[in-house]
Amino acid sequence: MSKNPIALVTGGNRGIGFEVVRQLAMRNFQVVLSCRNPTEGETALRSLGDLAMKVRILRLDVSTDDSVQQAAQE
Repeated sequence: MSKNPIALVTGGNRGIGFEVVRQLAMRNFQVVLSCRNPTEGETALRSLGDLAMKVRILRLDVSTDDSVQQAAQE
């Protein structure tokens, strides 16, 4: 198990959320980038360059209970 802290960022594929993902990855966090659309998450991940190694994508729509439950299982 990694000794690096883990952070979950909702809406991490753009805007402020994306910048939070980038900053946390730069500080050696293992980051879970959650977003409703995994394709947009992949685009965000590619734009992180080498930092992408510290980030994984999780499909999550916090406005629906089913999505939250499914994400919690992962």
